[in-house]
Amino acid sequence: LAQWWSGQDPIADCTAAIAACRQAVALDPERSLAWIGQGDALLLRAQFRAARGEDAGTDRQEAEAAFARALELVPDDPVAWMRRGDAWHAQASAGLLRGERGEEECRKAESDYLHGLERAPGNAEGWAMLATVRRWLARAVSARGGDPREDYGRGIEAADRALACDPAQGIAWFERGLARSELASWQAARGADPQETWAAALADFGRAAEEMRQGWVAVGAGGMVYMNRAVYLIQRGREGAADLEAAVGAYGRVL
Repeated sequence: LAQWWSGQDPIADCTAAIAACRQAVALDPERSLAWIGQGDALLLRAQFRAARGEDAGTDRQEAEAAFARALELVPDDPVAWMRRGDAWHAQASAGLLRGERGEEECRKAESDYLHGLERAPGNAEGWAMLATVRRWLARAVSARGGDPREDYGRGIEAADRALACDPAQGIAWFERGLARSELASWQAARGADPQETWAAALADFGRAAEEMRQGWVAVGAGGMVYMNRAVYLIQRGREGAADLEAAVGAYGRVL
């Protein structure tokens, strides 16, 4: 990751790590940590390949298989459960970018995260990842004409659990803001008053901007909420100038 942020290409190192883990597996096929290490390196290489526009599907599938093997060896290992959830999460994310709903992958990720969190309930990052896949599930349910409120609510609950474990978990603040923002848009489209939900989302994005390394992402998300709320108010003959001004200010901070 340090190489990536500094503009270097880390794929060769990921490939070397995969080869080393495969050698360790060949020497001791019953060593679950070697399978987990192999899966981790495959997922990381998939991330970098996808960022370069390359097909990373095989790496994601092989990562899931490696974590599955680790679980066969040590069924109660929370790390293996969480890592396989990450593999399903990555496959769902790739599908979403291709315009797919990713519902099946999200359900599998949710199940694995829950198994891991049952064994390690203090894992704030795990709860935050669960919040993400539940938000994606809500979007999939909405896309097929269903009511996404339950899944959005469960996503918000997962983010709450993450923040109870670690109040400085920036991605949990961001995910809760996204869930509330999307829920508010769904409410507005159906004639419900979403202003309370938008206000809560803005508070979440504000805290996320403080806690996240890339806080500008949360600032931009907040700008979108201000814009959506301004449009909602103006369409109803109400004053939306303050929200428009706030949106412009947020976008200006991002740029």
